[in-house]
Amino acid sequence: MMKKLMIYFATFLIISSFYSCQSDDDIAPPITPETEEVEENSNLETIIEEIVTTNTDGWKITTARLSNTTVSDLDITNLYNVQDDRFKLSQASASSLTIKWLEAYQINTNAIDITTVKSDNYRRSSQVTVTSSSTESPYIFTSSAGDITITYNSDTSTLTGEIQYQNGSETMAMTLTSVTTSDFQNIETPSNFDLIFSATASQPLIGLNYSYATNSLYAIAHDSQELSIYKYDEENQTTSTISMTDNAIGSNQFEFIDGKLKWVSNFSSAEVSYDLTEVIIGDGINFTPDSQHRTTLENNTMIAVGGNGGYLSDQITTLSPSGTSFLELGNMPSERVLADVTIVDNDLYIFGGFYLDFMGNFSYYDSILRHDVTTGNLLETIPLGVDLIDSYVSRKGELIYIAGRVLLTNSSNGGIGETRRYFGVYNTITETLQELDIDSQLPTDRRIRGFAIAEDAMYFAFDEINTDTGFWRMDVYRSSL
Repeated sequence: MMKKLMIYFATFLIISSFYSCQSDDDIAPPITPETEEVEENSNLETIIEEIVTTNTDGWKITTARLSNTTVSDLDITNLYNVQDDRFKLSQASASSLTIKWLEAYQINTNAIDITTVKSDNYRRSSQVTVTSSSTESPYIFTSSAGDITITYNSDTSTLTGEIQYQNGSETMAMTLTSVTTSDFQNIETPSNFDLIFSATASQPLIGLNYSYATNSLYAIAHDSQELSIYKYDEENQTTSTISMTDNAIGSNQFEFIDGKLKWVSNFSSAEVSYDLTEVIIGDGINFTPDSQHRTTLENNTMIAVGGNGGYLSDQITTLSPSGTSFLELGNMPSERVLADVTIVDNDLYIFGGFYLDFMGNFSYYDSILRHDVTTGNLLETIPLGVDLIDSYVSRKGELIYIAGRVLLTNSSNGGIGETRRYFGVYNTITETLQELDIDSQLPTDRRIRGFAIAEDAMYFAFDEINTDTGFWRMDVYRSSL
């Protein structure tokens, strides 16, 4: 559900003035209404300048309560979907502010209890302008639609707010506090790896994705006969699984759309409920690069990059609203496979990958591509410093964690030779990349084949060939943060 914002902000301003003694004959002329209006506008502009300059890094939510037709004043402060929000303010005019809302994961404003508030729908940032005519505290700023109001109370130096949804039938009341950039740059290193489940696959591939709505890790793997879906419940630390016949086999790349796991390929499309009890198998769609591509999600829309469907693709595509085709959004500078993608703010970040032409010649990519998520246009090529031939990325706030394999040497025919494991983090705020040394904690001599991050944990998948059967065992490990 779309989230609209109404926030009340408050700022503190002390204005003192001193008047010298005057004689009865030396009396200042009365202030005209025009002068009063100029002074009032000047005071408001000063308030706006203070709000903007006091905190250039933004604001975060310190308390949040949701009300709708079912719940009243429900405390949702500690939910990750609330804590990952950030607001940046800038001056729009002498009487208005622009609010940029880095919303990240949405909440369900029509939730019936605390367990149904969270969702897995990630949203790009949005902007709104709010205007005030206040001449004294509290200074009230309101959007043109009347659904967003921010108020600053200089008497109490507090910043409070209320967001209205569905014409006011659903509201979220909040208080905010200023933050610094460092509050969103806490790099976490995994430790204490524990095996939580294993899967069998005909190829060393597995899809991993974490659901904030259910606090569970989901995985998809398939062999030559069936596809299996795994669910690891973080709260209960239990694993459940279901299997489907080969008519459901397609991509192991999946996203959470409208409260279900969803994947698509030329072979099939499928939707599976969070509890794995409901399965709907549909027809395949026109999606040529339907293997070795990677996907991400924005506003319940699946976005795919690269892939192989008899030829390698340079396309960035989005699943149509009808779910029956992919629409081209843009193009990467070159074709590639196994290049993972995620979204932060309004940008798509695409990591590494490689290219193989019809003559068997390999090309490797040592960069991060930053594309505009709206237009698909390439904005920046960021050096990685290594040939990241197989990448798996997962965001947390405005940090992107990266796992995969780095090419060390080519094989005798120019293909992929010796590789090593890679784990690092890219800070989208400072635009810096850092490799993290965790190799000694990982299973020896096994490649990373999947990665996902949760609020308090990271998950890694590793492959190992069964020489007797020719199938792969995909072991999924959990690491606490």
